[in-house]
Amino acid sequence: MERLRGLDGSRLAVIQMAGARGLRIEYYCLTRAEGERIVGRFGGGLRPLRPESWRPRGAPVAAKPLLFGDRLVVTGREEELASLRAKYPQRVVLCIPAALAFGTGEHATTAMCLRLLLGGAGRRIAARWNMLDLGTGSGVLALAARALGAQGAMALDYDPPCVRTARENGRLNGVRGVKFTVADVHAWKPAQRWDVITANLFSIVLVRVMPKLRRALAADGDLIVSGLLADQADEVRAAAGSAGLELVEIRRQGRWRALHLRHRAKAVAKRRATR
Repeated sequence: MERLRGLDGSRLAVIQMAGARGLRIEYYCLTRAEGERIVGRFGGGLRPLRPESWRPRGAPVAAKPLLFGDRLVVTGREEELASLRAKYPQRVVLCIPAALAFGTGEHATTAMCLRLLLGGAGRRIAARWNMLDLGTGSGVLALAARALGAQGAMALDYDPPCVRTARENGRLNGVRGVKFTVADVHAWKPAQRWDVITANLFSIVLVRVMPKLRRALAADGDLIVSGLLADQADEVRAAAGSAGLELVEIRRQGRWRALHLRHRAKAVAKRRATR
């Protein structure tokens, strides 16, 4: 794994194949020239990534809409959006079709982030708050935050197709006030602080940028991170502690984990108040 240092962790996938002793390494290259350099360095093969290879055309979406508490419903079917809004008039209903971007609400990491976001949004009712979403993918977290009361939201992703998809999802759902931007979280420099930050990224990326996330988080803000396997959670939690953040809550779903973090003094005060 030491040889992988220096690669962009947000474009790197390390896959444990069932029944195999070794690991499979995949790296998403932005250009063919970059891909040829990677193959020359590590070996392996290079293949073009077509849009349909993300999800086959005609592949089924979730059979049922996904309900998150009593405030949010997510569907992948545009044709049932109007009927769901009529059925659940007191809830925010979003349509996030399966497309080129990650995050329809079905995956455990997205679902856990949404549930933690609902908790953070709930305590901010009647207050002004803003939100930052790193690795936005489909844009579902930023769109949900905006629909749930955030005064504004910024959403970043390094992949231009994801940002285009997220913008389309914003238009589809009639959600405005989200600024979707192409940016690499490693090079990104926060120009302000946010009340809520979500970062559904690879653990290696979270460890590297944790000090930056801490600086970008408002004094009483909520940081929600996921994309973690069970055996990666401790490393990310340790990086958060080193950056001055402390755990408020950990969510578990199958082999995946999500962490809710705050500035250390704020997190300690919350735990004392809830004992």
